[in-house]
Amino acid sequence: HYGHYANPSDLLNASASAAAAADPGMCGPKAVKKLLEAWDGAAEVCDAHKSLPVHYLCRGKGKHTESHMTVLCLLLEAFPAAAERVDFHKMLPLHHLLRHPAPNSVTLQMVNALLAKYADAAKKPDKTLTLPQHMVADSKLDDTSVAILDGLIHAWPEGTEARDKHTGRLLVHALCAKSSKSTHGVHAVQACLRHSREVAAAVDDDGRLPLHLLCRTRAPNESTMHLVQLMMDAFEEGVSRKDRLGKLPEQYVDTSKGEHADFADSIKQMLAFPRFKNNSSSNGGGNTSYGGGGGSS
Repeated sequence: HYGHYANPSDLLNASASAAAAADPGMCGPKAVKKLLEAWDGAAEVCDAHKSLPVHYLCRGKGKHTESHMTVLCLLLEAFPAAAERVDFHKMLPLHHLLRHPAPNSVTLQMVNALLAKYADAAKKPDKTLTLPQHMVADSKLDDTSVAILDGLIHAWPEGTEARDKHTGRLLVHALCAKSSKSTHGVHAVQACLRHSREVAAAVDDDGRLPLHLLCRTRAPNESTMHLVQLMMDAFEEGVSRKDRLGKLPEQYVDTSKGEHADFADSIKQMLAFPRFKNNSSSNGGGNTSYGGGGGSS
C-alpha cells in the first residue's frame, strides 16, 4: 500500500516524516533499516523541497522516543554529511530539532548526535539569522534545554560572545531578558560566565548591559537577585552605565509590584551600594563597556 511512492528515497522521507509524527505504522527503525538496505543511497537524496529524510525526522512535533534516536543514528550512519545540509528554508536538521515545542532527554541525545557529526552547526544561524544557542535561550528553559545549551556552548565556546543580528544581543542578554525569574536561567548564565566573564560588560543595540535587562524584570524573585549579583560580580561598574535612553540599571527597577516589592527593594539596594564605590572613587564609571551594539556573529 506504499506503491504511490516513486522510489525508496520517497518512501524513506515518508517514513522519517511519520517517525517525526510518532506514527507507529511507518516509523519503526526496522522499516527504515530495510529501506536503507533496499537502496543504500536513499538517505542522500533530497525531495523537491531540498529536504533529506533527516530533515523530516527533526522537524516533527511529536514526542521524541528512543525510536526517533535509533532512526536518526541509522540515517547519519548511512549519510553522515546529512547533519550539515540545509533544506529549501536554509535550515539545518539541528535548527528544526531546536524548534521542537517539548524537548526531552531523547531530544538532547539527538542534538548531541548531530553535533558529533557536525560541530560547526552550533555556529550556523537559521533562516531568521538566529543562532542555535539564541533559539534555545528564547524558549522556556528547563533541565533539557539547559543541557542542550551546555552542549552548544561546548561545541562553540566563542558563541557566548556572538551577537544576534537583529538586536546586537549576546546569549547572556537573551537569558537575562527571557529567564530572569528561573533557576534554569541562573544555571545557563553561569555557563556563559564560565567561558567569558567579559560578556557581562557587553551592550546590545539599545546600549543595554545584561544588568539593564535584569532590572527590567517584572515581579522579580530570588533567581533575579541571584542573576543581578552574578552580573555585578563579573562587571560591577555596570551599575553606573547608562543605556541609550540615558537610564541606569536601577532606574528600571519597579518597586511597586506588591508581594514582589521586597525583592525589587533589595535589588535597588544592591545596585546603590556596589563594592567598587567603597573601594575606589577614581573609577568614575568609565566608558569601556565590552563591545558595542550591532554587528554579527
